[in-house]
Amino acid sequence: MFQKAGDRAGALLAWSGLVDSYLYAWDAFAPLDAWIDWLSTAGPEAWPFPDARVDAAVATSMVGALIQRQPGHPRIAFWMQAALRVLRQGGEANARIRAGTYAALYCFWTGNFPLIREIARELKRMAEPPEASPLSVLGWKWVEACCLSCFQDVAPAKTLEIVRSALAHAEATGVHALDGMILAQAAIASIMQRDLAEADGYLDRMARASLGRNTLAYYHYLSSWKAFLGGDLPRAGMHVEEALRLARETGMVFSIILAEHACAEVSFECGQTEEADLHLQEAFRMAAQIQSDYFPFVCRLTQARFALRRSGRSEALGPLRMALIPGRTQGVLNAYWWIPEWMAELCQLALEERIEVPYVQRLVRARGLRPAVPPLHCTEWPWDLRIQTLGGFKVLRDGKALEHVKTPRRTLMLLQAIIAQGPEGAKETVLMDLLWPEASGDLAQQSLATCLHRLRQLLGVEGAITARGGRLWLDLQRCWVDAFAFERTCDPALYKGPFLPESEEGWVLPYRRRLEGIHCGVLGRGLAVTRG
Repeated sequence: MFQKAGDRAGALLAWSGLVDSYLYAWDAFAPLDAWIDWLSTAGPEAWPFPDARVDAAVATSMVGALIQRQPGHPRIAFWMQAALRVLRQGGEANARIRAGTYAALYCFWTGNFPLIREIARELKRMAEPPEASPLSVLGWKWVEACCLSCFQDVAPAKTLEIVRSALAHAEATGVHALDGMILAQAAIASIMQRDLAEADGYLDRMARASLGRNTLAYYHYLSSWKAFLGGDLPRAGMHVEEALRLARETGMVFSIILAEHACAEVSFECGQTEEADLHLQEAFRMAAQIQSDYFPFVCRLTQARFALRRSGRSEALGPLRMALIPGRTQGVLNAYWWIPEWMAELCQLALEERIEVPYVQRLVRARGLRPAVPPLHCTEWPWDLRIQTLGGFKVLRDGKALEHVKTPRRTLMLLQAIIAQGPEGAKETVLMDLLWPEASGDLAQQSLATCLHRLRQLLGVEGAITARGGRLWLDLQRCWVDAFAFERTCDPALYKGPFLPESEEGWVLPYRRRLEGIHCGVLGRGLAVTRG
């Protein structure tokens, strides 16, 4: 009608309203193909449109349609710039918020995390004034949660703080347009901190919201991840199959890639390796079409894990290197379908082979990764604490020596005495006898408790020293001790000299002699090999 009347602005606004009806429904996106084609042929080749209101509406609707349905469209970069212009140049707040959230969504899935940071700052400026619209506040909080969850060195608890605030704001204002996206981020943060019961609550709210089949697909995808972490492989398989079915029905490209990747993971764990390969290949194929850095990061890590299980280290190194390059360049510190145990194994392999060392160390620290067996042999592993006792005594936290000039001597002696009892730790009664031999039972117990408190404060690493069952020991997931590493690996390079050479305490001597004996044996074997 508008076209027949020659009303170009009216036709474009009608087009925008129709496209928005699909985007708001968050259901079937396949019909958007025809309307994307219409604008590509009927729309202008150069923007902005003379009418700023039409320009903002069309640019926002088009970028939303492309992101959800055709993220590999040859003109996606042009329309992204148009959406960013709408966000940055001012104008009607809701249009700016929509343009910003669509642009952020595209950057998130394609791995352009630096640009997401810019968008988050712009949305924050809009949300800060007291008169800011509820949608402005919610849009900023959602984008901020995305930033925190994937590429900032913060715990998932910080993301949960943001999304809880967003949900409370939505409830208080009655604006629920972004509920599905915010609830998803809440579930993701809960899953990442292994609070599966809390994740269940958010997922139930997602299911009840019923904001279209794409929300349901996302719900099943996240539910499969949660079930997998909870050890329920059959339920994980049921959810991920439903996620893939719904994603294919709706035609949302990013949802399909996520589901294909998750299907690969579940299939592999079920022993269906050929099916796993097919799902992973499809995820790779679709990711290549949209020129994403994020999805290759995720899929290459999965490919490396499959190779490690099937063929060993040598076959895993290629895909691992290829995964970590975009991870480093984009600053990725987390990923969907993140399984900490798998990532710890892959990060250990990368550090042993000196692949992207600074980035992998940052990744380990940010996500608190802990291999099942402490990698005492891995010199590049970023231990919270490194304690040197061979040839001298030094304690380093995050690579920096602790200043303990004013520390009571007995506090350091407690640490040394725990180490001197070996990796298995020390009985509290033994420590009391060694350090407070003249004190009565109650006084010795109180002295040990006080000294232990001071030592924990000095070390500054929560959980570094464990107390249980009347014993104290260092957590070897957090602390690297050269003496323990030498005892396990027999690497002569670790032996820099006698154990605690400055100490003249009698309780030092047994462990010192034990380590000296190991060192002599290592040298003897080396000499025998040389002579042979």
